[in-house]
Amino acid sequence: MEIFAQNKQHSNMIYMQNLYKILTFLALFLCVGSAFAQKATLKGKMIDGKSKEALIGATVFVVVQGENTVGAVSDFDGNYEMAEIPAGTFKLVASYVGYASDTTEMTFADGQALTKDFELGEEVTVLQGVLIVGKASRSTTAALTMIQQKSPSLVTGITNQEIQRSPDRSTADVLKRVSGTSVQDNKFVVIRGLADRYNIATVNGLVLPSTEPDRRAFSFDLIPSALLSNLLIYKTATPELPGEFAGGVITVNTRETPDEPFVSLSINAGYNTQSTFKAYDYYPTGKTDWLGYDNETRALPEGVTKAGLENNATRFEQSKKFANDWKIANQGNLPPTWGFQLAAGTQTKLFKKELGMIGALTYNNTQRILDVSRGDYEVTKQRVFDYNDQQIRKNITVGSMLNFALRLSPNSKISWNNLLSSNGSDEYVFRSGRENDQSRLINAYSMFYNATRLFTSQLLGEHAIGEKGTKLNWSLGTNDIDRNTPSLRRITYLKNEDQLESDPYSAFVPFGTPSPNFAGRFYSNQGETSQTANLKLTIPYGKKAEDEDKQSNFKLGAFAEIKDREFDARVFGYTVTSTRDFNFDILNTPVSTIFDPKNIGQQGFTIRESTNPNDSYTAGSDLSGGFLMLDHYLSEKFRVIFGARVENFVQKLDANTFGGTPINFAKTTTDVLPSLNLSYALTKQSNLRFAVSQTVCRPNFRELAPFTFYDFNLAATIDGNPDLVRTKVTNFDLKYELFPTPSESVSLTAFYKDFKDPIEAFYEALGGGGRNFSFKNAPTAQNFGLELEVRYKLNRLGSALENSAVFSNLAWINSNLDVSNDPLASVNGDSRPLQGQSPYIINLGFSYATPKNDLNATLLFNRIGRRIWLVGSNGYRDTYENPRNVLDFQVTKKILKNKGELKFNAQDILNNNAIFYQDQDNSESYDEAEDTVIQNILYGANYSLTFTYRFSR
Repeated sequence: MEIFAQNKQHSNMIYMQNLYKILTFLALFLCVGSAFAQKATLKGKMIDGKSKEALIGATVFVVVQGENTVGAVSDFDGNYEMAEIPAGTFKLVASYVGYASDTTEMTFADGQALTKDFELGEEVTVLQGVLIVGKASRSTTAALTMIQQKSPSLVTGITNQEIQRSPDRSTADVLKRVSGTSVQDNKFVVIRGLADRYNIATVNGLVLPSTEPDRRAFSFDLIPSALLSNLLIYKTATPELPGEFAGGVITVNTRETPDEPFVSLSINAGYNTQSTFKAYDYYPTGKTDWLGYDNETRALPEGVTKAGLENNATRFEQSKKFANDWKIANQGNLPPTWGFQLAAGTQTKLFKKELGMIGALTYNNTQRILDVSRGDYEVTKQRVFDYNDQQIRKNITVGSMLNFALRLSPNSKISWNNLLSSNGSDEYVFRSGRENDQSRLINAYSMFYNATRLFTSQLLGEHAIGEKGTKLNWSLGTNDIDRNTPSLRRITYLKNEDQLESDPYSAFVPFGTPSPNFAGRFYSNQGETSQTANLKLTIPYGKKAEDEDKQSNFKLGAFAEIKDREFDARVFGYTVTSTRDFNFDILNTPVSTIFDPKNIGQQGFTIRESTNPNDSYTAGSDLSGGFLMLDHYLSEKFRVIFGARVENFVQKLDANTFGGTPINFAKTTTDVLPSLNLSYALTKQSNLRFAVSQTVCRPNFRELAPFTFYDFNLAATIDGNPDLVRTKVTNFDLKYELFPTPSESVSLTAFYKDFKDPIEAFYEALGGGGRNFSFKNAPTAQNFGLELEVRYKLNRLGSALENSAVFSNLAWINSNLDVSNDPLASVNGDSRPLQGQSPYIINLGFSYATPKNDLNATLLFNRIGRRIWLVGSNGYRDTYENPRNVLDFQVTKKILKNKGELKFNAQDILNNNAIFYQDQDNSESYDEAEDTVIQNILYGANYSLTFTYRFSR
């Protein structure tokens, strides 16, 4: 119990220290750029003189005394930029393979910023000895196209350029627009119909731990979209990728250091049609809630012990230490959503080496009122309960980033990336309704706050060794995630249906044994740390290719990850002290006063602790191994990537059963994970790819731990299963891809996956209205489907569509899970789809930009086919999520000489209900008359306005 308090205090202290460090660094370098004298700078664009298309990878350099002293390479939009040009008059040479070079003379002065565009004509010219200093942006649509075309793996994604044109605020929102991807609960990713547990998340290539206490998943709403450079999803395995996935490896790349100093500020405000300016009730909150964490307002009082609450001499004294924080009062009207982002970057010198810095601080305050209808049914279709919930949700996300890049030489760079994010989620629920099986009416209250804090720090090195192009990449990383749930409060009031309407509801507070789910408090703290290390050596071999991207390479590497988790919970319930002396009128008092200290005593209530041995556990894992990979070009067109990855995994768990029996185990598995990727270039703009691989999906700590938790919203308990085994997955992919221009693409992919021992959560009826979640291995499953992705400019269709484009990703997916030998199988037959699997995903978009790019408009449509939300068992039916049509619109306008921007967003314009139902007539679609609704949610449409201003020299 002391550990519980120490962990919470320590996590708060670490959080504040990390926040202070990042904010201090951010404040320091906001003022750095102007303090250093600079030489001349030059920027411009490289284009084809005939087609006017951007030239990617063209070079431009300054000739000083006959030598190419400084230069740059054009990015995926054809833009180039170079700095550190000395004062004087020099020749400027622009060149590109297959084009005639262009030589001109320019005069430079210290501190001068010049612009020069080049239009190159076709002619084969080979240049020697060009020193290229610069980098290609990862944030443009053309950059993503190039990554897709050159990647050894099947990859899709979205760039910062596309993110800016969408209404997305968090990375979770961004992921909804990626091909074959959908999002559950607005934060958990489903790829190719595979639930979040089959995917793995990384930031800048390093694996992130799970943020959730009850599932193997990373909550992507923790990372604001404004911090992203791009987001990539690798859907096929190669030996250099983590081997623990089946759907995809989600790689979040944070923003890179800038080429010139800047400071930008964005401010936004939003309106929700069913929430904003509506009257609402709420309970007292902490003074630091607006920062995304609790300042111990809700903390467990010091000195409260189980023995003290059981002792007759001290139980009332200790019970009164709990504050009466149940007071519900009207708070006026719900304010609008609002937020801001401050970002800054600069380039300077450190020990005469180039040092780039970029930092950002984002803040989003979102408040919503949700209307939720809930129901449940026996296997006979008889209704168990009928609830109406009003949920008031307040969500605060604070994200900060600070990245450094030090170029030691033209061939060597070290980066230090830091990300700190805090998410405070507060939810008050008032529930009213009827419990049919008990013939009684209900009023219930829940006050649930949790704060999740993520700190990740990475040190990365990129080095070219020798003249043959050998490359060494290494990385060290640390992750620290803390999830704190202080004082989750629940209380239920009841009265019989035959009572008069004027009769009061009575609180359900038991005598003797407490019932915390109906009148109690819950405290928990989960802390997880991980340390990672990676080393990769890339050795070119064979004849040196003129195109570096077509050079054969041998790759080998090693990796290690150490992960530790501590979870501790304490559970308390209110009880009637003595039925002989008890004043029963107290049960009729409202929630705001029922647990006032004056009602704690011999004639009122006392608090008892019902923490069980299974309410805490510690766990850890050690992952180590290596890989060998050959990336070989059999010809200019035919590429083969093959090899194997070896992973040794040790998983440890120390816990207890409900009755106190120790559970201590350490399971060790070693997996050899081979993979083969074939790529054939049909033309310069098209590829045909084939991939086959073996991957695994291991049970996470929560799925193994026997900890039991009651979910108020689902009205069900959740517990783990220590007998789970890992899932083995065999993957096959076939893809055709076409890239007509650098910013256009068309691709069609067919895939098939075979699962052995897939892990799923199942939901069962226990009788008497009770429900329980747990986890199990199914025998086998198969998953197959098709994906179509298109990005296409409409200028070919006429001059009226000159600046318009369409983009879409469509997926059709089918899965089959064998439950013929499962005694707990649902009533749906011997097979069913995988949990979370959608039969189709539709994302469609249309964009328009003026020739000067000062006005942009985007229309987005999304629809996801029905999927299994909850797997049933023991005759209890599966619950499906009905499809919703989601329509978004955005328009942006540059103002103030293009330094300012106004952005209007309209999100979820159609505002369809989210319906979760049981398919009683087996029609495979929702039938309002026949099917039983488990949950029906109305979110409201969102409208927002954002103003951004960029300060630059």
